Amino acid sequence: MRDRSVLAPVLADLRGGLGPFAGEVAAQIRREVPGYAGMTPAEHLRGVEGQLAAILDGLVSHRLPADTDVAQARALGARRAELGIPLQDVVNAYHVAYPAIWRELEARAGTPTQQRALLAEVEFVWRWLHLLSTAVAEAHVAETTNRATARAALMRRLVEVLERSPLEASAGARLLGRLGFDPAGGFVVACVAGLSVTETEALEAALAGPGRLVHGVQQDEYAVVVAQGWPAAAITDALAAGFGDRTGAAGVGRGRDGLVGAAASLLDARDALGRSALTGRVTGFDADWAGCALEGARPRLEPFAARAAEVVARSPHIAETVRAFAASGFAISGCARRLQIHPNSAKYRLERWHRLTGWDPTTYAGLQQSMVALDCCGFGTGDDPPAPKPPVS
Repeated sequence: MRDRSVLAPVLADLRGGLGPFAGEVAAQIRREVPGYAGMTPAEHLRGVEGQLAAILDGLVSHRLPADTDVAQARALGARRAELGIPLQDVVNAYHVAYPAIWRELEARAGTPTQQRALLAEVEFVWRWLHLLSTAVAEAHVAETTNRATARAALMRRLVEVLERSPLEASAGARLLGRLGFDPAGGFVVACVAGLSVTETEALEAALAGPGRLVHGVQQDEYAVVVAQGWPAAAITDALAAGFGDRTGAAGVGRGRDGLVGAAASLLDARDALGRSALTGRVTGFDADWAGCALEGARPRLEPFAARAAEVVARSPHIAETVRAFAASGFAISGCARRLQIHPNSAKYRLERWHRLTGWDPTTYAGLQQSMVALDCCGFGTGDDPPAPKPPVS
């Protein structure tokens, strides 16, 4: 039988001076595990000291974690989930703390007999690590799941409120507050298609940060993301840079203030999402507000889009000439150079468009109608018409 009594002085010595040692361990965790930056040093120190005290008491009496020890570990796991500390960071903190306590015991085991007795306890100490870290992880996962479920329910309710007219101001403000938003602050809403629930959560995490709050929820066909503390252009850029290859389409609303602004930004984002599906690019309402505005009116404009689509199907070169005319400063000669055709051919095509559609592209109103109809039927929503080539010398 192992004589564990030789370790008693070593354990008593460390247990009696646990406060300073726990402070060193907590400081090491905060240096090496970034997720703990959001937890106050005082609360973190209390948790570290409690866990170290439990393991030392277990070594003294040579017992595995009692129910109270497991309950304490579970409470720590749930609290860290509540504070938003990632599970991997919580597990990494244990991987910092337990080697630290082992090194400290080795340093204090001054005699060969004590060192041999300590080596005999390696497996026992690591069983403590396994049991407590498992309890922490299980509680963290459970709390994270519960909070995510509750947050998703609040987000769905918020989206419902933002969609309603008249807007339910009191209900909306309460929901924003429960989600952690400042109801009077600025909001940007994005709608992103093609993401799974897991990818929506990853997008939330990618957009979150100091001074920024982001919550998303999966709808039937797309995710709705509500952000505070982000400029709209920055969200557009982030989506294009980090999630463009994973999304079918994405639209970002204009930054607007308060609950009314959040509702308007959601409408912006939905129109921008439709525009994005048409252009194949992440679309911000600010950058393409005219095209996005057409999305909201698209059902009413369908008869005019159909008229333009008939011409596009039969004679796409005529529609291309209309676009080139607009891109050339409304000059027949510039249009002809851009398309590398004779000016008379360009003029004939524009006249032909007028006869087929009833819209005269050489007038402001007719050109405006022509461009809107072409946009609505999906012609010319990508790149601009080809730039004129320099003349061959």
